[in-house]
Amino acid sequence: MRPFFSVLVALVLVQAALALNLRPVIGILAKPASDDPTPQTSVISASYVKWLEAGGARILVIPYDATHDRLDSIFSQINGIFFTGGGLSLDVGTTYWETANYLFQKAIQATNNGDYFPLFGTCMGFQLLNILASTNHSILSFGFDSYNLPLPLEFTPETATSRMLGKATTPADVLTTLSTKPVTINWHHYGITPDDFYNDRVLPGFYRVLATNADTQGRRFISMVEGRKYPVYGLQWHAERNQYEWGTGEKLDHSVEAVRAVEWVVNYFVQDCRQSGHQLGADLEKTLLIYNFAPTYSDGSLTYSFPASL
Repeated sequence: MRPFFSVLVALVLVQAALALNLRPVIGILAKPASDDPTPQTSVISASYVKWLEAGGARILVIPYDATHDRLDSIFSQINGIFFTGGGLSLDVGTTYWETANYLFQKAIQATNNGDYFPLFGTCMGFQLLNILASTNHSILSFGFDSYNLPLPLEFTPETATSRMLGKATTPADVLTTLSTKPVTINWHHYGITPDDFYNDRVLPGFYRVLATNADTQGRRFISMVEGRKYPVYGLQWHAERNQYEWGTGEKLDHSVEAVRAVEWVVNYFVQDCRQSGHQLGADLEKTLLIYNFAPTYSDGSLTYSFPASL
């Protein structure tokens, strides 16, 4: 019986691996270059692209001002969405917010219907994911002294049951690095306090809080969340910068331990996206795949810029 059982387990694992999409495509929602309401260029920092590519994904640009019909077409051909950081108004009614909300609702509905679809947000993207899940669009607080601030994560008890950082699945050295070394870099003045999060009518039931931190003045903020039911993940910090940002004055840890820790995060997210069966068509591959664009260099970093008519 034991040899038969071993063969059966092996067959199950092989079938599970074969079911994965080994050509995942992740859409990054481009952000307008400023809050100017007139037509403008949009941008994506290349470090986000490189980080996701390092996890084994191809990257597709999602125009922030795309029509719903176009967004529907894009959504049906990608396997996950990434919301970037960057200073931008997240007020209800802005074009960027409306597009992000439309995509968020589509992802939740898709997963409810058995069409597994992950989402990930960093810094502003983290804040955005909390706003979109909450009924309180004033959940953000201003005035955090957390700019260019590297910190170790302060894990919560919920981390033990996390899909991404559960002790049963995450290498011990990754958890040790994240929790004991200042490898997570923060670049934010806005944030979500634990009190505001837990007092919200929706957020505690939608997300589990994996980590919190305090700014230089001791003011606490939520630094990492994970959807309880849905594959939605958010970091207030920047996991892409340790490997791909080299600006002067940035307090980034480029050590092998830091790189291994942030690689774990992206490898997890891309593997999650491999569970989506959506397939990229030739038209989007020729028009919106990131290979169709070239980044420009400035002060240690690369940035993709896109025309308003993208």
